[in-house]
Amino acid sequence: MVIPERIARAADDIRSMRIRGAGRIAVAGLEALRNAANEIYMESESPGTFLDRVRESEKVLLDTRPTAVALPNALSFLDNSLDREVRSGASKEDLKKALDEAASRFIERVSEASKTIADLALPLIPRGSTAITHCHSSVAVAVMRKAAAGGLIRAIYVTETRPLYQGRITAKELGDSGASVRFITDSAAGFYMRDSDIMIVGADAIAMNGDLINKIGTFLMAALAKQLGKTVLVAAETYKIATKALTGADVPIEFRSPEEVYEQDPASTGIPGILNPAFDITPGRLIDFIVTEIGVITEPERGIPIIAKKAGLLPDG
Repeated sequence: MVIPERIARAADDIRSMRIRGAGRIAVAGLEALRNAANEIYMESESPGTFLDRVRESEKVLLDTRPTAVALPNALSFLDNSLDREVRSGASKEDLKKALDEAASRFIERVSEASKTIADLALPLIPRGSTAITHCHSSVAVAVMRKAAAGGLIRAIYVTETRPLYQGRITAKELGDSGASVRFITDSAAGFYMRDSDIMIVGADAIAMNGDLINKIGTFLMAALAKQLGKTVLVAAETYKIATKALTGADVPIEFRSPEEVYEQDPASTGIPGILNPAFDITPGRLIDFIVTEIGVITEPERGIPIIAKKAGLLPDG
C-alpha cells in the first residue's frame, strides 16, 4: 500500500522533531489522517479496505517516536470511534465522517485541557514564586503564563535543554508573560534550584504508578528539587497516561542519533560510545502534584489509576 503523502510528511516532521511536544505530535498525527482521509477514501473499495488503509497510516505515525504516549492514545481514541461504526454496519462514507469527527473532538480536547490545567494549577503556586522549568511543554507554558499574569510567578529559570535546545522555544514563549525569564545551561540548574520555589514541567508519558517519563534531565532536576525541599509540579493532560505501563520501566525510552550530541561522524571521534537517550524516568515519589484536566493528583501511585478511569482510559469493572 502507498502511504498518503500527508502521512509520510507528518511522520518525517515528527521523527526529525520539526514537530515537538507530545500534545502537538498527537494533534499533527490526527490532522494528517484527517487531511488524508479523502485520498484514503478514494483508494478504498469497501469499508474494510478504508479501515485497513487508516491502520497502515497509523502504523507509520506510531513508528516515529516510541516514548511519547499522546499519539498512541489519540489514535486509539480515533480507532475506538471507527470500530463502533464498523460494528453498526457503517459505509465508507460513514467511516470517513467518523474519522473527521473523532479527530476534531480530540483536537478540541487538547486545547481545552491546557486551559483547565492552568486554572487548576494556580492555587498550588505561592504568590511571588520563582519557577524553574525544563524542555518545552505547551501545557506547562500555559500554567506559567497564567501564573505570571496573576502575579503568582515573578521569575522563571528556563534550561536550554540539550542537545536540541527545546528550552529556547519555552523561553521565547514566556518572554512576554510578565515574569522575568532567565535562560540557563542545563548544568546550571543545580545552582539556580536554590533560588527557585517550584519546578514546573510537562510530561511525555506517565506510568500507572505515577512515574514520569519526560525529557532527559528531568529526573536529575526533580531529585535535586526534592533534596532542597522545593515543590515539583507536573502539568499533564490525561492522554499522557500510559495505561499499559505499570511503572516507568515499562515505557520504551527513545535513543536518538549520537550526532545530536557530538556534531560529527561518531566513527571519526575516537570515542567508543556516544549515548543520546531522549527521556528519563522520574519516580512518582519525587512529584508533589500532577495536574490534569480532570483533577489534581497528590499521591501519584494511588491517584493515576483513579484519574485514568475517570478519563475513560480504562475499561469499566
